[in-house]
Amino acid sequence: MRIALVSFDGMEELDLVGPWEVLRMWQLQYPDDGADVFTVSLDGETVTCAKGMQIVTDMPATEMGPVDVALMPGGRGTRELIKRESALDFVRETAGSGSLMTSVCTGSLVY
Repeated sequence: MRIALVSFDGMEELDLVGPWEVLRMWQLQYPDDGADVFTVSLDGETVTCAKGMQIVTDMPATEMGPVDVALMPGGRGTRELIKRESALDFVRETAGSGSLMTSVCTGSLVY
């Protein structure tokens, strides 16, 4: 099961790091379950979160390939994402491939 945690400028740190910690612990403690948890950046760059934390993701979203689950964090940055056609294209393509689309808080606005 491939689980992509999507990141973008202005997201709330906890909205990404909290799910990442829980899901990675599952991956590490139960490797036979086959979970593959990773982070992606929509623009392929280092992400600056709402309170200044910077995150270097595992890969750009354009390189993630098919995923079973995509998680969109929330935060003030979602207001800009819903105006970006490239971000909406990413959501459409990911959802259209049959991925489970999950979110934290205002991440749902992007969907």
